[in-house]
Amino acid sequence: MNESHSLFQRLAQGGPDALLTFFDDAGEVRAAVTAPQLHDRALRVAAHLRDARGLAAGARVGLVYAPSIDFIVALVGCFYAGVVAVPIVPPDPLGGDVGRLAGVCRDAGLEALLTHSEYERVRWLARIRDIAPWRDGGAWPTLPWIVTDKIRGHATLPPHEPRPDELALLQYTSGSTGDPKGVRITHANLAHQLALNAEALKLDGSSRSV
Repeated sequence: MNESHSLFQRLAQGGPDALLTFFDDAGEVRAAVTAPQLHDRALRVAAHLRDARGLAAGARVGLVYAPSIDFIVALVGCFYAGVVAVPIVPPDPLGGDVGRLAGVCRDAGLEALLTHSEYERVRWLARIRDIAPWRDGGAWPTLPWIVTDKIRGHATLPPHEPRPDELALLQYTSGSTGDPKGVRITHANLAHQLALNAEALKLDGSSRSV
């Protein structure tokens, strides 16, 4: 059984306790999700990518999220669909370097950008009011944007079963000393790193981490 299928089963069969809890800057609980809830939401994302958007395994999409559980849902959804996730720090819609985002889109060969309502609202507000210096910061990519927390419905989808050497992520450098460079992370790389973390930190099913 490969890691993708193992993740699929572990989440689907998880218990009622929160698997992930997101705290705001004041230390208050902002959102929480159980393993089965994460599984169901990720399945909807995967089905939308594969069926509604027609993205084949190996296609590349950008993940443009403020820190949130929505990012984790999208990442797992990409794993389920066999789509390569490319996390991108979201530019400040009120004047951030949109050109960096556009550059990563071109370099990675992205076919779509995934985001959530929290970021999409601010992005469109800035564009409608024309208060951001777009001519200085660059133009927004013309790729389709998919707001994943608005995907509804029930999905049943067998998980993509990747080869160990298959690409799971493209992680880009900050670009502070030059153009951002993409680092290839395979499913084997990811599984090996997670196993090392669990061994070094002595993690098990009862562990809690921040």
